[in-house]
Amino acid sequence: MRKKALSVLAFGVVFCSAALSSAPNVLGLGFSKGMVGGDSAYTFDLTSPYFQLWENAYLALRLSGDMMAKEGVLAGSDTDSIAWPGYFTARVGLVLATVPNGFMRLYSGGGVAAIFPTGTLASSVNPALGFYVVTGGEFFLDTEKHATVFFEIGTETTFGRPSADKMQNAPILGNGPLVTAGVRFYF
Repeated sequence: MRKKALSVLAFGVVFCSAALSSAPNVLGLGFSKGMVGGDSAYTFDLTSPYFQLWENAYLALRLSGDMMAKEGVLAGSDTDSIAWPGYFTARVGLVLATVPNGFMRLYSGGGVAAIFPTGTLASSVNPALGFYVVTGGEFFLDTEKHATVFFEIGTETTFGRPSADKMQNAPILGNGPLVTAGVRFYF
């Protein structure tokens, strides 16, 4: 497992360095609010410069991290006291995008996802690995294409399906439909 993780990380470093050295465009920095499997998510993402695959298609690497919150009642507490304990997720994936067409760009992406439960939610704080897929669109807010509003829909699933066993009914963490909207800036 470690060998595979190191291979993926090495590929990402090589991919980023090649993209940074040969692409004429810039890095993207995004912030969004959304839901993953019914859990609230605040997301930060970093997108490498896009490089051209063929005439109308571009590829980039995207790294993202989420601060998640699971709504529920902690086990052993009063049923009227709702809690929002947090946990974290991370994603590394590829984004395939169209050429910016006037005011918008469409894209799809996917890659590896990891959920990191906290001791407040789960007895086991071991990360759970899986994958995600999304499709989305960016709407450019300026003519130079430095700022966008974006939306994404997709799904995220992990193997082992980590549960919040310290909450009543032990709900599953961060698996299911993914919906997010936010802003992204290109520097």
